[in-house]
Amino acid sequence: MAQIPPSVPEKKVNPSANGSLIFALISILMFAVIFITKPAIRIYLTLGELSALIATILGIIALVQIKRSAGAQTGKSWAILGIVIPYIALFIFVSRALLQ
Repeated sequence: MAQIPPSVPEKKVNPSANGSLIFALISILMFAVIFITKPAIRIYLTLGELSALIATILGIIALVQIKRSAGAQTGKSWAILGIVIPYIALFIFVSRALLQ
């Protein structure tokens, strides 16, 4: 009789890493709206800053959870992107505002 190979547990992407990347993309979208519209509408700036903060917090949580999972979870690169991307967008926004 044929033996069934032992099942390998499937690695799952950390949900906090997903959330971090989603909020990072939202922050980029909000800062892009500010670039497109000449007067900086305060609500877009606030939403961009808030989503950048949430992306950073979720990214840090995800990195800690992925490290503690001992290889059961993936998504480290998504968490890092979720931390880095919003602040690159924020840096571009601030430098553009200072140069005008």
